[in-house]
Amino acid sequence: MKPLLPLALLLFAVTLFAQTDHPPATPAAERIASYQQRQALAERSIVNAIEFRNVGPTIM
Repeated sequence: MKPLLPLALLLFAVTLFAQTDHPPATPAAERIASYQQRQALAERSIVNAIEFRNVGPTIM
């Protein structure tokens, strides 16, 4: 029973201080710019011209 108490205290201390620092929020303008950049990259992707077709079994 003795080794259990220090372990429990250690786990309690770790959970208290585990996530005290929160990263700052990303500004809205930066998020919108990133979204627009991602959309532009998706439109210019070289794999957009590839047509895919199913070669596997179909379920009727």
